[in-house]
Amino acid sequence: MSNDVQDRFTLNQVSPDDWVIFDTSLSDATLRLVACVSEHDGFVEVRWFRHVSLPTRFLDRTEALDALRATAVPGRNETADREAALVLH
Repeated sequence: MSNDVQDRFTLNQVSPDDWVIFDTSLSDATLRLVACVSEHDGFVEVRWFRHVSLPTRFLDRTEALDALRATAVPGRNETADREAALVLH
């Protein structure tokens, strides 16, 4: 996995049982939120805020982050592509 994808997504704790995943490749902070991750006994539940073909349950938050990184295309930012298309129209 390239460092671009590795560094692009970050996992940040917001409460003892809740985390958020951010896309650091976006300049607009309001668009950086990718998912919220809530820890439960024995698993985490993920609420995706982007269209991704990933499950909503994982064993732990790191597994969810790794799954997202594995599906991301290096150098491609789909949200930025959509924003550019809106500006052009």
